[in-house]
Amino acid sequence: MFSDRFLKPIYEQKQIQFEIACNTPDMVVRGDQVQLQQVVVNLVMNAVQALPEEEGRIKITLEKRKSGYCLEVEDNGTGIPQEHIDEIFEPFFTTKSSGGTGLGLPTAKRIIRAHGGQLLLKRTDGDGTIFQIVLPNSVASDNRISIDEDNKENPSNFNGMNAGEYYVNTTIL
Repeated sequence: MFSDRFLKPIYEQKQIQFEIACNTPDMVVRGDQVQLQQVVVNLVMNAVQALPEEEGRIKITLEKRKSGYCLEVEDNGTGIPQEHIDEIFEPFFTTKSSGGTGLGLPTAKRIIRAHGGQLLLKRTDGDGTIFQIVLPNSVASDNRISIDEDNKENPSNFNGMNAGEYYVNTTIL
């Protein structure tokens, strides 16, 4: 699902402490690989831009839960100002003075919702921010998008998405 070729240049260039924690050796995510990568890269890039000049830290946590999978991107940056929290998922809203279009988080949220999941702001304060992606084991009865550890056959075309199965583990994040 995620490729080190997308993330490694980001954290190596700025000499960021980058940690990956995973409570499951592998899992299978059924969905659009490119779109899911886009979400993670966007969250990591946002985290990089919020980091302090020195001792920047980003942690990605991936865990299997009873109801599905949870991926968190945590940083030790400045956090999101309280007055902007209600606006961060609105198209064209940005707090960046240059280079931000305000489309990253709204697009990421739309992609995760299309996969039957949720993108949430779990925490933001002066000690950093945590964004959480929650993907269910399966979606409603139409089974358009699902995460399925046991059924590794017949990936389908989920309403035009480039759908397939992607093995995720700590070696390829």
